[in-house]
Formats: sequence, C-alpha cells, structure tokens
Amino acid sequence: MLPYFAIGTFWPQVFEALNMGDNAVAALLVHSFTAVAGVTAGCLVVDRIGRRRLLIPPFWITAGCLALVALWPTSTPVIIGGFLFCIFLNAASSALTAVYPLKVFPTALRTTGVGFATAMSRVGAAIGTFLLPMGLERFGAEFVLLIGAGVLAVGGLVSQFLAPETTDMDLARAARKARGA
Repeated sequence: MLPYFAIGTFWPQVFEALNMGDNAVAALLVHSFTAVAGVTAGCLVVDRIGRRRLLIPPFWITAGCLALVALWPTSTPVIIGGFLFCIFLNAASSALTAVYPLKVFPTALRTTGVGFATAMSRVGAAIGTFLLPMGLERFGAEFVLLIGAGVLAVGGLVSQFLAPETTDMDLARAARKARGA
C-alpha cells in the first residue's frame, strides 16, 4: 500500500514532476477509472487463478513498472504505460484484502491477524503519503519511484517465500498450511 496510496494521493504532483502536465482532474479520472477496472478484474479472477498468483506477480510487475518510469522519465509511453499497469495490478491484487488474510490465520487469531494486516497496510500508506511530497521536492520523481519499486520488490520477495496458496481450502486447512503444519 505504501507506493500505491502515496502515488495515488499525489498523482498530479508526480505527473507534473515528470513533465507530464498538471491537469489534476484528468489525472484523477485516469487513476480512478484504472483502479476501478483493476479491482473489478481482481474480484472476477481471485477464485480462478488463486491467491498467490494474484498476490506475487503484481508485486514484481508493479516494481518493474515504477523502476522503468524512474529510469526513463522522459518517455511518455513508458510513464503512462508504467503507471497504468501499476495502478491496475495494485488495485486488482487489493481484491485479496477480503479473502486472503482470513485464511492464513488460525481461528483463535483470525480477527487479530486480519486487523493487524489491515493496520500495517494503513501504516504503510500513511508513511508513503507523508514522505512522498518531501521526497519529490528534495530528491525528485525518479528517486521516489525507485524507492516505491524497492518497497514493492521487498513485498514480492517476502510473499514469494511466505505466502501460502489457500485457494479452494477450508479455513482450518488453510490456516494449518500457513503455519506449516
């Protein structure tokens, strides 16, 4: 959530820093429609492709998208395509929020685990939203985007090794698999 909320909140400023213009209304509309399309797609495919496939590849792809934009900040197609992919895939994987944490925690810890996961995502969103404007001003858009890419890559790496597949499992079996039992 850190790069997604930060960039989403300051979308017009990021676009302006990349010399893409400063039309806040157009930027907000593009961001919003892309996010709605992503969430819709995620909800439609979450049970078909599995939790891990909706979680892990978007981490890596969105990290790559932000890194590409940071490395080619003068290429309009790279900037627009990179951001659209990033927004779409991040929104698509957000469909997991309602189904994935419920299955990875045992019954006795389920509500605490879901609450903790949600709280940590909001802490990350708050940190990113707080730091992005300062980073833009002090270090520039390329640096901020590379940091976002790094955060996403860390998320992908952690998920690659720790996120179990819970699709088509009942709650008890999924929680046992998550614990390694």
